[in-house]
Amino acid sequence: MTSIRSRPVMATLLISLVACATNIIAISQSDAQIHNESEIRNQIIDGLRNAQGVQVVVVEVFRESGAFPDNNDVAGLPPPEELVSEYVDYVEINDGGAIAIFFGRNADETIKEKMIVLAPFITEGQVKFRCFSPDISKSYLPSACR
Repeated sequence: MTSIRSRPVMATLLISLVACATNIIAISQSDAQIHNESEIRNQIIDGLRNAQGVQVVVVEVFRESGAFPDNNDVAGLPPPEELVSEYVDYVEINDGGAIAIFFGRNADETIKEKMIVLAPFITEGQVKFRCFSPDISKSYLPSACR
C-alpha cells in the first residue's frame, strides 16, 4: 500500500520518466532525419561519381572538335537509359554539353525523378563544370553544387 506522502514523489518520478521518454523519442527522430539527409547526400554523390566518365568524354570531344557535344550519340556514348547506377535512372548530354543526371531506381523519394546538371564552361583555357539542381534542395547538394 502506498502512503499519501509517497504519492507526490511517485508522481514526480512518473513525470520525469515521461519527459525522459519524450526526449529519447525526439532524439531518435532527429537521428533518423540526420541519417536520412546523409543517405540522400551519399546517393547524390554516387550519381555525380557515376557521371565522371561522361564529363571526361565531354571534355575530350570539346578538345578534339572545339565544340561541346549536344547528346550522348555525338559524344560516342551509349543511350542515356544505358548509363545507370543504383540511384540513377539515366545520364543524358544536352545542348552545350550539359550533363543531366536523373535520379530514380533506388533513390530516396526526396530526390527520385529529380536531377543534377553539370554544365561545362571554359575558364583560362580549361573546361570546368558548374554543378546545380533545378529541383533538389540545396541542403542535400554537395558544397560544389550550391
